[in-house]
Amino acid sequence: MADLPWEIKLKKFLSFLELIGLEYKGRESSHMKYDFPRNKKQLSQPVIVDQHGDMVPRMHVLSNLKTINISPLELEKYLKNKKYKPKTSNKYYK
Repeated sequence: MADLPWEIKLKKFLSFLELIGLEYKGRESSHMKYDFPRNKKQLSQPVIVDQHGDMVPRMHVLSNLKTINISPLELEKYLKNKKYKPKTSNKYYK
């Protein structure tokens, strides 16, 4: 299993979501919704990120990665390397 920190900065997590091809789809209260573009296969449910504070709890990160079907190792590699490009066999990935 990946050695992710207990919390990840909100901006870093959102930049990772955009790097893998997700788009911002709107907001309900303080929750932001992300999904793939309409011309790509959509997720069964959108990725939801709580906007309170500047950190995202590990539990929320892991559940969102499961929704996207991406390994936590991919996020860990991204956090360690700024020039990282994710490699995945995800059916939703670009």
